[in-house]
Amino acid sequence: MKQILRLLLSELAQPVHYLVAVCVGIIFTLLRTQGSDSPLIPFVVPFFVSVASRYSARLQSRKPVKVEAQHRGLVREFQNEILGQFRNDELIETADEQLAELVLQGGYSAVLFAQRHDDGTVTGFVYKRIDGAAVLRSDPVTIEPETHAPVFQSRELGRAVYAEERDFSRPSDFQKAFPVAQDVRSFIGTRVHNLVTYHAGPTSIVAFNKASGIHDTDLIFIESAVDAAHGLFTTLEAVQDLDTRFMQAIHGLCASAEFSDEITGAHIWRVNRYAGELATRLSDDTRFRRNISQVAAAHDIGKVAIPDLVQLPRTFTPEEWLRMQMHTVYGAQILDQMIQIGKQSDPRLCLAREIAVNHHQRWDGKGYPGLKGPDGTLVALTSRAPQDYASLQALKGPEISLAARIVSICDCYDALRSERPYKAGFDHETAVQLVRRDDRTGAGGVDRFGPDVYEAFMDSTGMFHDIFDEVRSSTGSTPG
Repeated sequence: MKQILRLLLSELAQPVHYLVAVCVGIIFTLLRTQGSDSPLIPFVVPFFVSVASRYSARLQSRKPVKVEAQHRGLVREFQNEILGQFRNDELIETADEQLAELVLQGGYSAVLFAQRHDDGTVTGFVYKRIDGAAVLRSDPVTIEPETHAPVFQSRELGRAVYAEERDFSRPSDFQKAFPVAQDVRSFIGTRVHNLVTYHAGPTSIVAFNKASGIHDTDLIFIESAVDAAHGLFTTLEAVQDLDTRFMQAIHGLCASAEFSDEITGAHIWRVNRYAGELATRLSDDTRFRRNISQVAAAHDIGKVAIPDLVQLPRTFTPEEWLRMQMHTVYGAQILDQMIQIGKQSDPRLCLAREIAVNHHQRWDGKGYPGLKGPDGTLVALTSRAPQDYASLQALKGPEISLAARIVSICDCYDALRSERPYKAGFDHETAVQLVRRDDRTGAGGVDRFGPDVYEAFMDSTGMFHDIFDEVRSSTGSTPG
């Protein structure tokens, strides 16, 4: 009897049934007002009822499909956004925040990320949306042993698990079966009336308070979203590891060149930092800014081919000066060999090559090396003989890439600040003055680096000073 009553109550809770009843009543009323006792009535009424029922069933069946499509759309957008940031260092650090944003878009008011530690304690963070847009993260929260059930139940069952307060006889029964930690409840700020829990790797995830209630499609959404995110972030961690290996290789190569130079390894890190900061003022391309901050130090990689020259404590002879200029070509040739190893060229290596060959070009066309033939076409960098480039034209103006000009002014400033066997390091103010106008040639900053790069440098001299002091060489002293 109780089951029949429960079934009846559940049927009465369906609004479509009231619609059908009203339709049937209207039909009978119209037929009676016509005074018809047609024998077709018993057949007509069931027909209309059947049509209405079928239409209702079709609408009900479309609803989960529509919701599921919306959920798939959210997961797809999430994946595309993550892949669009594929080389963003901060992405790994904010993985939980990225996934929290996705879950909250599914209609939940808050989401908990928790992990069990070796000592048995469970801690985590809670995220919730505020002001309809921003996502706020809690301070670290502690999950008491008596409130572990909502966190770890999905691990025990191997699938997503949900609970609705309305499915329990009393709210207290729901709270007893799925107790929520005090820290979590305090941050959420409202009573928990439903939740869904799942896990990914070492992290357990609990989403709270979906306004429209939790249904089977929500379980599919949570599982697919969390699994997709876990797979993406696992892949990104592997990519980050490869990225670290790339940085180790490129900086080891740079260090080999600097090892024979009088400038210490700190120069490598400073030029990378200068270039990355200056690039943020000159370009909106985040990948360009990141890449130049990694490979700017490769500008002098060609010096490894002329170790006898880089330590000469005197002025070069004209022949030695021509050989020294060749470090730009040698650097490009070394990087060409590295680029050709892979099936697909790494854009960072290509950028490093562009910087290595052109970081001594000048905006006024008086730099080196010569790269253009009489007809203005660029020559192939196949020769290692200085005389083959001496008669060629240097690049000029916008022919010189932004990356090369950024590194050029960064290298110039740091070389002026750095101590060498044949000169003391200049203080910051003197170095800036010499960037503004070369005391040997009289060339101004715009003549050498172009108006955009020079102006960006002059607007950022304080930043250059701070980086030099922060990444000061551990050997020797340099004026502040």
